[in-house]
Amino acid sequence: MLVVVVMAMVAYTFYQNSQQQKRQRLLQASLKRGDRVLTQGGIIGRVSRVSDQRVWVQVADGLELEMVRPGIRSRIEG
Repeated sequence: MLVVVVMAMVAYTFYQNSQQQKRQRLLQASLKRGDRVLTQGGIIGRVSRVSDQRVWVQVADGLELEMVRPGIRSRIEG
């Protein structure tokens, strides 16, 4: 019985990780100009340009950071 419970917990953990990775890929694919984002480093800014592999995030007037798409953690609503 204990083996079944442990196997179920392991399967659930793998399922949660795959769902999180899927959400992250969808976020990175849907980035567009004007989105407010939070970077992996904790910087909040607004997307100013997007290319296939890179995103430019404006963090202050005249200051843009060039980042790879996986460097974006989440989109901030509002």
